[in-house]
Amino acid sequence: MIQKKSVAVALAAGLMALCACGSTKKSSDDEFVVNSNKFEFTAEMYIIGSHWNGWDPKTIKEANPSCAFTHVEGSKTKLEYTALVTAEMVASEGGVAFKFIASNSWSVQYGMEDVDLDSCNDAFKKLYEGKTHEDFKEGSSNRTNVLNGTNAAFVGSYHIVYNAIDFRSNDVGGSYKFVIDFTPAAQAA
Repeated sequence: MIQKKSVAVALAAGLMALCACGSTKKSSDDEFVVNSNKFEFTAEMYIIGSHWNGWDPKTIKEANPSCAFTHVEGSKTKLEYTALVTAEMVASEGGVAFKFIASNSWSVQYGMEDVDLDSCNDAFKKLYEGKTHEDFKEGSSNRTNVLNGTNAAFVGSYHIVYNAIDFRSNDVGGSYKFVIDFTPAAQAA
């Protein structure tokens, strides 16, 4: 009997403490302060690469605003960018290469480690046939380029969607924030 009373008293004390923690300050005896601020999504993302801005992050916002991702229509949290890779870009010295940065510095960058390969379309997957996240192991300070080289198969359109609120991470220290759908040039014509 004493044990049951002790448990009941402890439970009551815990409930009272819990209620006290959740109290809200009042502005007067009858009014509560209400937070009327609205959430506004403000993420930024930019493509950076050999043929977009010459790998110079300082020029990403001012000199070349065409590198900026834009909001996906109907979504408040996703951004998109369409990159067009031409035969001239692929044939140039060093070929074509790109990845992504969150501002006009290299401090937050993304690459193949951050592409959700399972969600990309079959044409993009074919460019990396047989590869998984484990094949892309650059560190956070130098991500693997999404495209890199002179492969004629790279020619086409890349529709890239960035999901800033996808907080999943993979085994190699990357994320699943980007989905890329590729349309080869032959199909786009």
